[in-house]
Amino acid sequence: MSKVMFNFFFLSGFCLCSSLSGYAQLATFPFQLKDKNILIKAKVNNSDSLDLIFDTGSTATLIDSLTAEQFGIGKENRQVVETVGSGGSRNYLMATQQELQLPQHIRLSGIDVILMNFSKLESATGKKMKGIIGYDLLSKYVTSFDFDRKCISLFHQIQEVDTTGYTGIPFEFSKGIQIPRFPVTITTQGNKQFTGRVMFDSGASLTLFISAPFKNFHHLNTEIGPSKLVKGRGLNESTTDQKATIKSMHFYGFHFGQMGISLAVDDQAEKKDGYLGLLGLDIIRRFNVIIDYPNHKIFLKPNKYYHTPF
Repeated sequence: MSKVMFNFFFLSGFCLCSSLSGYAQLATFPFQLKDKNILIKAKVNNSDSLDLIFDTGSTATLIDSLTAEQFGIGKENRQVVETVGSGGSRNYLMATQQELQLPQHIRLSGIDVILMNFSKLESATGKKMKGIIGYDLLSKYVTSFDFDRKCISLFHQIQEVDTTGYTGIPFEFSKGIQIPRFPVTITTQGNKQFTGRVMFDSGASLTLFISAPFKNFHHLNTEIGPSKLVKGRGLNESTTDQKATIKSMHFYGFHFGQMGISLAVDDQAEKKDGYLGLLGLDIIRRFNVIIDYPNHKIFLKPNKYYHTPF
């Protein structure tokens, strides 16, 4: 049994997503920013067009199990897989060797798709979800997502991309988890600073999420200041998070002032430094982004949302 991690808009003439002159992108297509998620259109095999969440924090492609049954996705090729996400781990069915069809004739063949019932998550969040895609797209193409133009562009290699005005940030993968990590520094209301690596996670609808091991190691319960507990819903089960406010956060020359953050609640978690947590969409959406998996580099350029209040 294998283990994975995850926490068509066919208007080709739509001017805001027209090709960028002089650069050899393979495809450019729109996305929607809805309910704090990036949504793109895709088909799985012969399904209808589905709204999939584009999630840089997902190492697998997931499809709602009821939708899979409706369209007969992977009925002949299924096996059990263990998933690990916010809220814990669980076993699900995986449909092997499927094909995803994206706009502009982009096809991802031989994809393994996890089938998961999203009904409880939909009920808790009020969001309609048909699926999630991340690593299977990012690992094949250098991927740019432009929040100013609401467009995703795909390239074969970074030399084809205009990186003018962007800041390049080297990232790493860790412990076999194919999600980019790089260091950030936070400052508490008491002016104490803490630095650790965050996963670059566009599927997390928040600013920053601090992991329980990092929180316990640095005794953040006493350092973070006033906070409250909030019930939530992870991908696999219900969760309880701690909400607090930090004075600031900075990384690679980018600085953000006071903001609300979330912290994991698990007093029994091993105390451990290094991995701080998740950098979520409420930070990521303030940049236009290029992700280059082959060279382990993320390029960021502040966009029109950079100074939007939290």
